[in-house]
Amino acid sequence: MGRLTNDFTPILKQVKPYNLFAITQYLQIRYKVFINELGRHISDFGIDDLIGRHYILKSRHAIGTVRIIYKKNHIAEIGRVAILKKYRNQGYGTLIINQAMELVKANNQVNVIRLFTESEKIGFYKKFGFIENGEVFFDNIPYIDMVVAVNR
Repeated sequence: MGRLTNDFTPILKQVKPYNLFAITQYLQIRYKVFINELGRHISDFGIDDLIGRHYILKSRHAIGTVRIIYKKNHIAEIGRVAILKKYRNQGYGTLIINQAMELVKANNQVNVIRLFTESEKIGFYKKFGFIENGEVFFDNIPYIDMVVAVNR
């Protein structure tokens, strides 16, 4: 893992619907990363955001985000992983995925964790045990479905 920039280990904190400050932080990070930097369409904010659980990786400051959606058939989907530019390549992506996977495992009703990622990030997710599940598909850019079995 890369270096962390401060003395406090960042942790994922769930964004509660009544916490307007946390909701604003979460949305600002996603907007900066997905819309401003990656040029995605505003439709990246959609219906899944209403049913998902949203988290901010925080230490002294907000660092990044992740969304977890609990689906039918004992599947959880991790998505919308976003790290602010100044915190990238310092191990925070690894922290987010490790902590998100632990949250899913603690649910005790999930057998599979799934995510959709850009094909260039396959290697990153393989470090956590994810494997490709199907063919690359295009949604303006190449994506692939990846899964990992949950060991309890």
